[in-house]
Amino acid sequence: MTLPRSARLGFLLAVLVPLVAGAEGAAERFFFGVGANDGGPTRARLRYAGKDATAMARLLRELGGVPDENVVVLLDPGREDFFSAWASLLGRMRAARARGQRVELFFYYSGHSDEAGLIWGDERLDYRELRRALREPPAEVVVAILDSCASGALTRLKGGTIRPAFLVDESTRVRGHAILTSSSADEVAQESDRLRGSFFTHHLMAGLRGAADMRGAGRVTLTEAYRYAFEETLAQTERTLGGPQHPAYEIELHGSGDLVVTDLRKVSATLDLAPALVGRVFVRDAAGDLVVEARKREGIPLRLGLSPGAYVVTVVHGENRYETSVNLAPDQASEIGPGDLRLVLPEEAVSRGDADWEETYHVVPFEFSVLPSLSTYGGPRPTITRFSLFLLAATGDRLDGTQAGLGIGRMREDVEGVQIAGLANLAGDDVDGLQAALGLNRAGGDVKGVQMAIGLNIAAGEVDHLQMAVGANLVFGTLDGLQLSVGPSLGFGRVEGMQVSASYAHADGRMDGIQLAGGMVLGADHVKGIQAAAGAAFALGSVEGVQVAGGATLASGDLSGFQASAGANWIGGSLVGFQLAAGFNQAGRVDGSQLAAVNGAGDVDGFQVGVLNFARDVDGVQIGLVNFARSVDVPIGLLNIVSEGRFRIGLWGSELAMGHLSLKTGSPTVHSILTAGIRPERARGDEINWSLGAGLGLHLSSAIRWIDFFEPEVLVTTVFEGADAQALIPALRLGVGWDLARRLAVFAGISANLSVQWDDLRDERLGVAPTLELGSGRRSSVRVWPGFFAGIEI
Repeated sequence: MTLPRSARLGFLLAVLVPLVAGAEGAAERFFFGVGANDGGPTRARLRYAGKDATAMARLLRELGGVPDENVVVLLDPGREDFFSAWASLLGRMRAARARGQRVELFFYYSGHSDEAGLIWGDERLDYRELRRALREPPAEVVVAILDSCASGALTRLKGGTIRPAFLVDESTRVRGHAILTSSSADEVAQESDRLRGSFFTHHLMAGLRGAADMRGAGRVTLTEAYRYAFEETLAQTERTLGGPQHPAYEIELHGSGDLVVTDLRKVSATLDLAPALVGRVFVRDAAGDLVVEARKREGIPLRLGLSPGAYVVTVVHGENRYETSVNLAPDQASEIGPGDLRLVLPEEAVSRGDADWEETYHVVPFEFSVLPSLSTYGGPRPTITRFSLFLLAATGDRLDGTQAGLGIGRMREDVEGVQIAGLANLAGDDVDGLQAALGLNRAGGDVKGVQMAIGLNIAAGEVDHLQMAVGANLVFGTLDGLQLSVGPSLGFGRVEGMQVSASYAHADGRMDGIQLAGGMVLGADHVKGIQAAAGAAFALGSVEGVQVAGGATLASGDLSGFQASAGANWIGGSLVGFQLAAGFNQAGRVDGSQLAAVNGAGDVDGFQVGVLNFARDVDGVQIGLVNFARSVDVPIGLLNIVSEGRFRIGLWGSELAMGHLSLKTGSPTVHSILTAGIRPERARGDEINWSLGAGLGLHLSSAIRWIDFFEPEVLVTTVFEGADAQALIPALRLGVGWDLARRLAVFAGISANLSVQWDDLRDERLGVAPTLELGSGRRSSVRVWPGFFAGIEI
């Protein structure tokens, strides 16, 4: 399966800074590698970018003379991580330069990019920034490698073009810089499931391990490695879905000699292919991974630098396929010739999936295993297994059928069918079917089907359908289906489905769907859908939809929809919708409503209802015991603290024969009223008539020349005799006033009053005005009367 790589930025990105031949001490090499599978929500997640960066670092440690302490590899970094690690490596290079060492730097990037720059998730590094960074090292040689889509745009910044492999027979250039990219400015860089990596990086590393050493010198130069990678990449991608891929370069090197990248004479183990051997050679390690793929020409010896260990060597020549096994010992060279190979006669040959793949698979109709080494099948590999039974463990290459047993079942590549195990099911690549285990299910690629486990389900790629576990579910690609678990359900990519967990649901990428949890749900990016939890619901980006929690909800960005909790709601950005909480609501700008004991916001276009309301500018209504705002249209509360509003203290009298002290707070047009009054002449011992009142009024500018303002008001007063409330008086008032100074006014007006009186005040006229009794009972009476009031306020 060949995937276009929407960004695996190049390979050899720069050889910067002059190379002073013969004047410096011994060379000290450095490696800075970046592998970025995540290209953001609009790009498919890559599978092998991190693996390629790690493999390149290992190769240059083994064959390129880069010590471990000078190696930096970053996987899916952010800009801050990148520049922090880059600054640290620059410091080590400057220290080496100060010691008189010749400094050489290899920079490698594999991941997403476009014509403008490198892409890491939601962040990017444009090519001009990258060029500036690559000019900083105090190095004689900086080699930069970009393996990604459109990475040829970097060379085009200075006029680089798509070219065949460059020749250096007339003028070898070592001083200056070299930029090599895996594709041209308008091409995709492709990765392959068969190679478990990108075409360009795979063939470049094969060349550096010796496949490019056609002279038999035991060394591979930059020129030889690029020529080999160019030819192999172009040949291998001509028939893929992504189309031909043309590596490009920009070379500005000067001096004598060619840059030696790897030295096969210093490696601890080598595999020598005899001159008589001819064909396409595939070298796999003990885990079945393809390490080197090379062309072997007749009559020319070929030495490959490898790590010590066991390998299977396959040679395909014409229609025939040959195999042998070899164990490479440290500090020894092992040679293979035609006499060491055995002819393999496959039962059935099928393509691996890439159009250019010539290697064949051997069909195993039935296999029974106690352990992988104790199996009824001992034939050649790779294999396609139809039916496998095992006791403790079984291993194969591809499954097209069923594998079942008590222990651990493992397939190095794809699974199409069913894996059932007592302990664990392991698939190196995609699963199209069912994995069921008591312990662990793991798919190295996508899952198009079902994973069921008592313990843990892991999908390294996408999940299209279902993960169900008592323990936990993990998907590292896009979830387009359902995760169901008692323990955590974790999506480290985009979620386009549903996560249900008794404890914790997590979406690391954009969440378009539903998250439900008994404990907590978290969306680390934009949430479009529903988050609901008994404990807390958090979104670290914006929310379009619903957040509901028993404890608290949080949206770091904007929220458009509904947010509700028994505890607190928090929105870091704007709210377009409704917040409801028993405790506390907080948002930036509010275009909608907040209802809670305490509400906090920036600007509000709507209303706030609570015990305490806090806002900056309110284009709407605040209803609460106490309201705080810079400005507000309609504040309704016992106390309104409005910095651009009204705050007036008044002293006035009325027909009740009481002296009143009042406080009016609110906006310039709407205010609340608090009053307190007393009738001193009614003092008889402890039985003093006094009153408390509250109301709401308007302050309206007058168009009449001799009146400054009108104030229609509603005021409700309670009259006490001693400590007992004995009358309730609601009144409608209309006042007029005159502003004598900026903070001084006088006012007067008339009122219509109704009273309900009881106990000692049942039959008493409360003021000086005549009253009309509407009715009376044994303990109470109801009266109406006209009234008046007048006073001053400041």
